[in-house]
Amino acid sequence: MALADEAEKKPVAYYLIFRVQRSSGVSIRMNNAVELVYSLYEIATMTRAAPAKLFGLTARGHLGVNAVADVAVYDDLPDRAQMFRAAALVFKDGDLVVRDGHVTHDRWGRALAVAPERDRAIDRRMKDYYEERYGLSDEFLKVPDYALQRPEPFEFVPCR
Repeated sequence: MALADEAEKKPVAYYLIFRVQRSSGVSIRMNNAVELVYSLYEIATMTRAAPAKLFGLTARGHLGVNAVADVAVYDDLPDRAQMFRAAALVFKDGDLVVRDGHVTHDRWGRALAVAPERDRAIDRRMKDYYEERYGLSDEFLKVPDYALQRPEPFEFVPCR
């Protein structure tokens, strides 16, 4: 049974079909009525640049000066689904970590964390809430750096 036939049995509002197109873009058909074709530039924007901008990660999602060099490079294959299954090269902080779908070496990354400004009066209320609701100190939920047994496991990014 074809994917489109199977999708038609489901409620119209709940599916999205990706169809490989032998052109420079990827065709997406939604709700059996609307078909959109996105360029590779638009796909890069939707999957890399836009999320970075939404989260205020100014050093990510672009290849500009002072950007974090986390880059995925894809072979330009006619079968776009095959192309996006595995990157030809992956760089983490400028270091090559994947070549032709195979990990070249392991390296530690960092978890992104935020420290939003807040009214410090809430701290006491939250402490009481955790103790009353869960019987735990609010410190129980915090992960100290030493628990991960590696240097600088967290990268704090500004909240915007």
